Amino acid sequence: MSAIPPEDTLLADREAPICIIPIREALSGLDRQERLYAHYMCRASFHGTPIILRQTSRESAAIFYLFIALYKAADGKWAKLARATDVSPQDIQYFLEYASMFLGNIGSYRILILKTYFTFVLTITQSTGDTRFIPRIDIRILEKLSHANDETKALYYAAAEGMYAKVPYRYGFSADQNCASGYYPSQSPISKENVDAADKLLVQRGTLPENTRLTKSGNNEYVLRIASSDTSWELSFPTLLGPKMPDDSSL
Repeated sequence: MSAIPPEDTLLADREAPICIIPIREALSGLDRQERLYAHYMCRASFHGTPIILRQTSRESAAIFYLFIALYKAADGKWAKLARATDVSPQDIQYFLEYASMFLGNIGSYRILILKTYFTFVLTITQSTGDTRFIPRIDIRILEKLSHANDETKALYYAAAEGMYAKVPYRYGFSADQNCASGYYPSQSPISKENVDAADKLLVQRGTLPENTRLTKSGNNEYVLRIASSDTSWELSFPTLLGPKMPDDSSL
């Protein structure tokens, strides 16, 4: 089990560069049907964001909804909301930097980035990411900002504890208490060996692991939940029941 990193290494980035992606020229080359396709794909991606957030960590979806509610409360005018809630411009800046980093990573963990460098004698790969980041704005100041209305207040209390938690600080399997993943939401730890065994079984039955949640109950039993709008599979899926996991538990 690795040591928890110092708090200053978990803080959200400051003054990160903002890259504007020009799309007018690209869209002008599309016909009407293609533009509509691009538009609705973007809308579908936005509305599908909470699914990815719930796969990332327990608190990520609540944080996302807090951002949306605060934006609506401010009507996009953050300076006005800051004055109304007696929050300084610097704290608003800290909040917006955290929010932009959160939305850019689709969750409260940095996206894994691999950088490979080639030399004459060896290849060096450096990785950054899969680590938690927390806001620079003080939790008490964020509470003041979130008292804009009843909705933002309720969402703050739902999100704050997870937003500022330093553990779990990495994204991964729950067998390590320092790791988190929305795919394995139970309190009981699940090892990589058991996850691999469940995934192998799913692939054999033609089911994608990305659409599942694996939990472990206290009586040495694993429960597999499968996301589907079609409930008819429940009658034909009992063939999954009974296999033994590497730790001799049943699935």
